[in-house]
Amino acid sequence: MYLPFVTRNYPNIMNKSRQNKLDKLISQLESIKEKLEEIKFDEQEYFDNLSDNQQDSEKGESSQNAIDQMEDAISYFENIIDPITSLNN
Repeated sequence: MYLPFVTRNYPNIMNKSRQNKLDKLISQLESIKEKLEEIKFDEQEYFDNLSDNQQDSEKGESSQNAIDQMEDAISYFENIIDPITSLNN
């Protein structure tokens, strides 16, 4: 899901040009995070459709490891995006 470019207000913090750069950066980071979430969802569906024996195999463990790493990456993006976004509060 693509989030349309939205201008945020950062009163008394920075000029309009830097505000616009920051808005663009936030949108790009949110877009990357959303793509990671889509890939994680697909991998989770793949894992869930494996038989119990396959889930316990090396293939299943690799899939679960990929899901865990993507969850970590999504969390990292949230930790980057939230402080930048909070500048407008």
